[in-house]
This record gives sequence, structure tokens and C-alpha cells, in this order.
Amino acid sequence: MFKKLICVLSIVIAAVSAGLAQEGFKPRDADEAEGWQIYNQYKASRAAEAMATRQIKQAIGDVGTTSLSSIGLLGSDPSDRERLNELRQKVDAERQKQAQLLAKWGDKFYWRYGDLAWAEDKIKDPGTKREMDRIEFALTYFPFNPKKNNPSPAPEAGSTSLTLQSPGYWGVLSYTISGAKLEPPSGGDSGKVAGRQYKGLLSGTILTVSGTATSSNPSSGPGSLDYYELRVSVAAGKEHKEYNYIAPNGERLSKSFSLSVPVAPGSSGSFAISLLEQNANYGPHGWVVGGSLAGSPTLIPVTAPAGGRAATANNLSVEYDTDRPGGDYRNFDLPEANFELCRNACAADPNCKAYTYVKPGVQGIRSRCWLKSSVSGSGKSTSCISGIKP
Repeated sequence: MFKKLICVLSIVIAAVSAGLAQEGFKPRDADEAEGWQIYNQYKASRAAEAMATRQIKQAIGDVGTTSLSSIGLLGSDPSDRERLNELRQKVDAERQKQAQLLAKWGDKFYWRYGDLAWAEDKIKDPGTKREMDRIEFALTYFPFNPKKNNPSPAPEAGSTSLTLQSPGYWGVLSYTISGAKLEPPSGGDSGKVAGRQYKGLLSGTILTVSGTATSSNPSSGPGSLDYYELRVSVAAGKEHKEYNYIAPNGERLSKSFSLSVPVAPGSSGSFAISLLEQNANYGPHGWVVGGSLAGSPTLIPVTAPAGGRAATANNLSVEYDTDRPGGDYRNFDLPEANFELCRNACAADPNCKAYTYVKPGVQGIRSRCWLKSSVSGSGKSTSCISGIKP
């Protein structure tokens, strides 16, 4: 009876100790609270299984010392059999519970924090110098919803800047794309390798990809079972640059990068960034970011129509907050939010009798120009600027 009481007390203490893992830390949202709950239940169950396993060994040893009955040589005492069966059932029950917790964790939290079984692996928190397991470290320092808890600052005009937390707790990737206007990316946070894919328009004379990449754990080096790898490339037209780095054995990857290429008129471009942990047992983990960038449209030069004088932009009227629907024969995106580019295009085309400029964000991320072969009626619209030829 006394030993059973010790068993129960040990299990309770293990459960309390698991709960104390997050002492002083408050989950940032309901998702993280759920993650902590599963983690603490798993730790308590592992401790309970270990305690019951030790008691099985101790019980067999105790009985064997006195009568050898527990191992079947001289028969067995009914109370001994009952006690051993209870302990073995306890071990089986805890293992079933752990399997359920692992499955529940895998459905929601694996992509972000890794395998729940990593709670057995110990590391030292470089900030507090306290020993923690890998899952506790991840739950403490890495938000489950990084965008919600750490919103990215608004990008400056002409560039896109995002800071992204890599899946799992082991690394961080930050990057800035300058010289391009990007549409909202596709992609998501699910999977071992998450990523973003962009489409956009080159908007400057230089395309630059810059940022930083870090890993929390040391690499085992090229050709090993576990190493960290950073790859960056940028291209515009025939211009291309790339940077590749694999952290050597014992190094925590910490690199800044900045690659730039000149942009020729009308050329298209692309960029790619990847920060990956290459693990022979679990496969790659990390971020893959890429973008495809269209070239800026070139305007038709102003030429004189046959038998007449070329129209100039100054000859065309400017009607603010006005739309002229109908009569469209050509439309295209503009490289910048400037209605004069649309007016110039109309002036350069002898078939154009009127134009309507649509501001950015109305018909797409960029401003748009509509050229018209006839002059139609006008309507009020704060999103448009229109004009006609005299």
C-alpha cells in the first residue's frame, strides 16, 4: 500500500513539474494555450510511464529476492500478480495516451514546432542559460501565429518587406525586395517546407534582394545528417546573381545577404530565397520564397499622323474625378501612379480620341490606362482621371 501511495505521489509530482515548464510565460493566444496543454499532458504521461516501468522492475526484484515466485519458478503470490498487472496496465494506458497526444499535436502543431517527441531532447536557452527541452523552447519563443502576434510593418513605396518566422523554432528568415511592386503572395504556413510565391512588376532601374538568415542550433556541416543551408538568387533580363552558403560543423548560421542587378527597360525578373534545415531523418524544414516579375510597359513614342501634326499631351484635357466609359480599344497597366503616362499614350496614338486613367488598387495593384477610339459621356468617379483630344 505504501509503495502504491509513493507511485501516485510520484505521478502527481511529474504532472506538476510539467505544468511548471511554462511558469512565468503566458500563451499569446488560444492556439498556443492548446499547444502548451498537449505538451504538458505528454510530458506528464511520459513521466508516469517511466515511473510505472521502474516500479515493475523493482517489484520483480523485490519478490525475486524473497521467493523467486514472481518470475514463475516456484509459483506466484496472487497479490504480486495483481500488483504487476496493474503496473503493466498503467504503462499500456500511458502509451496509448501518448499516441493520441502525438496524433493531435501532429495535426496542428508539427509544422510549426516539430515532433512532440523532441520534448525528450535537452538544449540550453542562450538567453536565460536554463536547460529546456526543444518543444518548451519553441513554445516559449516562437508564436504559433507570427503574423497575428508580430505584424509586419507597412512596406515603403516601391518595395516589399516582410519578416517571417520559419516553421519550427530553429531559424528566422527576414527579407526585403526593392525595385519591384509585389502583389499579395500565394502559399501558406502548412507543411515542413512553407513558403511564399509572389507576382509583380519591376518598378525601378535596380532590383535588390536583401535580408538576414539565422539558425538557433549549430550545423553538422556539409554532407552530414543535419545541416543548415541558405540560397539566394536574383535576375533581371540577362543579369543574374546568386549566393549559396552551408554552415560548417559547429556553426550557428547567421548571414546577411544583399544581391542587386540592373534592370533594362522592358526586361522581366525573378528572385528566390531558401533557408532550410536539411535533416536526413526528418527531411528538409524551412522557408522557400520566390517571385516572378513582369517588365514595365514601354510607351509608344509620339509621332505625327500621316498628313497632319502630332498631338501633344498639353492639347488633351484633364478631367479630374471623371470616368468616360465605353469606346475602349486598348488598356494596360502603368509602371507608376501617374495619369500623365496615360495622357501621353493617348497623345501618341492617332486612333485615340479620349483616355481614362484608373488609380492603383481599383482594377489591380497598379494603375491602369484605357485608350478610347470615340468620345463617350462622362460620369463622376473619384478613382479616375479622364481627358479628350481637341
